[in-house]
Amino acid sequence: MSGFAYFLAVNLFLSTTASEILVGVMPQGKSHAASFMPLLQKLIQQGHNVTIYMENYGVGSLKGHANEWFINVTGHKDPFEDMEFARGIWYNMYTFMSHVKPFRYGSDSCTHVLNDHRDQFELIRNHGWDLILTDSLFAVCAYGLALLSPAHHIVMHSTDVESGYGISRGYSRNYLTMPTYFADFDDAYYEMTHFKDRLRNAYEWLGMSSALKIASNRFMQKALSPILQNFDISNYYADSAYIFSDMPLSVYTPMATNNELFMYGAYCQPYRSLTRELAEFVEDPSSRGTILIAFGTIVNWSAAPQQTQQAIADALNELSEYRIIWTHSACKHHLKRHIKLMQWMPQNDLLNHNRTKLFHTANESISSTKEGICATVPMLFIPLFAEQLRNAWLIERNGCGKTINKVNLTKDSLVHSMRQLITEPRYKENMQRLRAVYDDSPMPAIDEAAFKMNRLLKFGGRMPQLFYTRSINLSYFTVLNIDLIILIPLSLIFALCIK
Repeated sequence: MSGFAYFLAVNLFLSTTASEILVGVMPQGKSHAASFMPLLQKLIQQGHNVTIYMENYGVGSLKGHANEWFINVTGHKDPFEDMEFARGIWYNMYTFMSHVKPFRYGSDSCTHVLNDHRDQFELIRNHGWDLILTDSLFAVCAYGLALLSPAHHIVMHSTDVESGYGISRGYSRNYLTMPTYFADFDDAYYEMTHFKDRLRNAYEWLGMSSALKIASNRFMQKALSPILQNFDISNYYADSAYIFSDMPLSVYTPMATNNELFMYGAYCQPYRSLTRELAEFVEDPSSRGTILIAFGTIVNWSAAPQQTQQAIADALNELSEYRIIWTHSACKHHLKRHIKLMQWMPQNDLLNHNRTKLFHTANESISSTKEGICATVPMLFIPLFAEQLRNAWLIERNGCGKTINKVNLTKDSLVHSMRQLITEPRYKENMQRLRAVYDDSPMPAIDEAAFKMNRLLKFGGRMPQLFYTRSINLSYFTVLNIDLIILIPLSLIFALCIK
């Protein structure tokens, strides 16, 4: 029997027993749920009963195949609908302290649930779950559900494992040699041989870990105090049975991994033919190709600087030889007929259309980045917040795209960058080469992730103890061998003193 056939046989055997799996995502976490959905759908196909828990403030159905057990929070505004945050996306530089605010929002949402919807929370808690998967970010009530349940829990990352979490798990990663999570917009380039860049990484590494374990944890601890005493996010993460990350390892920088971490993100989603209306628009004989523009659902255009909106509109108007599709609810600036506004567009379908030449985005989530790679379409980034600049840096480092600073973008810089990415063949060729590396694996990443999930279920939700990294139970002082390193100068001092 071939290795692949053996894998399929074992996977089929492990998936014959249906398990009850709960997936807890952040409040209004439609995008995070979408990141996890390909793996969840694979588990559903194998016969498991998968249910998504989310605090809902009107987002509606996720339209997936998973069950939905939402708590519809009433009488409160969505904590994440913050105009200060919406403006900050356009104006502010982001640091590790920026990560604290959304944890506070998630904690506020959990407080609403425990105060006003405790009965629904208890129903979910007392369901007979076999395994609980929780979002790594802001899913505070989901953490409470996981700790109160007898089932083991897994932490799901919609991007790479952040440094604060990596420290909690004892990963042997040197975060000083990896691209920063929150890069500077004015200095987005990173070179590990430069002392300045490593010093900046050290600052972020220590700051992000401290912000998570102290400031963010304080909000979560207070929110969960009615049901849990002294919640600690570091312990929650260290006690998880497994870590799954949607980051494709082939795109990221080389790093240490181990038994209980699997990065399954190197997969492509199927796409469909365009509707007749869209096909007629993009296949216009006079067009040189299609440009897609998507800034993500979290972007509030009313909070954007007027000069930025005007620069983008003027740049798009100048590119009249292309068909342009832009996700925008209500642009107030004059746009020519070659530009089509849509509240939502079938992004993956359009990216894979043979006339698409460029993907211009400010939504550099790893999901959108992967869609660009799968379609081998060069990408132009305007990073706005969080780890978007890091994701843009990864694509630019591979020669597949360019980045424009959100603070000082102009019409001319946009037009120049767009034309360069479309007309210079090297960007398309580099993207095709990256896609070839992306696809080169012994088996499909989603299938391997499902296999590992089934193996966990086979062992009751947690592998035998010998499977896990010993450094989880060691201090970082010991993991870095600092105790041994300082022994050398201490020994020298002692030797000099006794003389």
